[in-house]
Amino acid sequence: RPRELAPRRARSPPLCVPRFFVFSFCGSMMAPLACALAALAACSVLAAAQACAGDCNKNGDDSVALMQLASRVRGSGSRSLPAVQVTGRTLYSTNPAESARFVATYLHNASLATLPACDQGERAAVDIQAGTRRITYTFVKDTTVAAGSLSMEELVANATDQMAAVFNGSLAYAPWVDNHDGWALRYLDCAKVAADKLKMLVYRDPRVTARFSIPYTMWSFEFFGTEDEVGDVAALYAMLEHAGISEDPDLCRNNDDAAPPPDDLFAWAKATSMSANMSVASDWAVMVLGATSAVGAYPWPPVLGCEAALWADIPGGLSLHFVRS
Repeated sequence: RPRELAPRRARSPPLCVPRFFVFSFCGSMMAPLACALAALAACSVLAAAQACAGDCNKNGDDSVALMQLASRVRGSGSRSLPAVQVTGRTLYSTNPAESARFVATYLHNASLATLPACDQGERAAVDIQAGTRRITYTFVKDTTVAAGSLSMEELVANATDQMAAVFNGSLAYAPWVDNHDGWALRYLDCAKVAADKLKMLVYRDPRVTARFSIPYTMWSFEFFGTEDEVGDVAALYAMLEHAGISEDPDLCRNNDDAAPPPDDLFAWAKATSMSANMSVASDWAVMVLGATSAVGAYPWPPVLGCEAALWADIPGGLSLHFVRS
């Protein structure tokens, strides 16, 4: 373990999958698909250092690192965990420009960001002003990493097909549903969603939960809140009329002691990932990110026929949910 995390490196590999991620999540007993998904989850969610992949600016001014988590180590030689500050998300996309444009179109306070030129792949970003915080979503299509037996294009296509089946009602559930970020409903432009007739699912419990995929990725958005929390109630009703109300496939969510997000005012409340091993993923978040285990909304130990998940909260940041898919 390095004694001190430098603020940047002279050169980084093009994707945020450090070797220790690969070895930790891809043991010999793990199926190739599960291994690939676990490594992707580790890459896209989280790391403790800002100096990470995609450092393509030859002038050395890395304005938006592809791994969007900044950190610092207190004191030279300190072995204490760095203080992690959540600043954004990096996702693989087969069309980064369109993925970013989509987010900028349907979220309030969102605008396309300018990134340095990169000759190792395609990337695009969008900034979301969430209160006093700026959250950056960066979309990357890397062209330098060997694809192996499972190409990213195949995985994205599989996710797109299965999620389309979920949205049209021919499939009740797909594991890709478990890859989603949860945001406060007030950040969704309901009027734009209704006008464009965006394909989505809406549940009521009694709060409103709206879900739709981010195009060209393996991830989706989940927006949740009550009527009192949105600025334009008429637009919300128009969206509900457009989408209709679907049956919530989220089984056994009945734990009243479930922990709220670590910061109730944080618009980006959670980052949820499918997991081949929830305990390993949750322990990693605690050990590497300094997260704390939180009470989840589902029965534990897991119960047959029920959803199962482990939660870990980053102090002052967001809640990480690892779901058995």
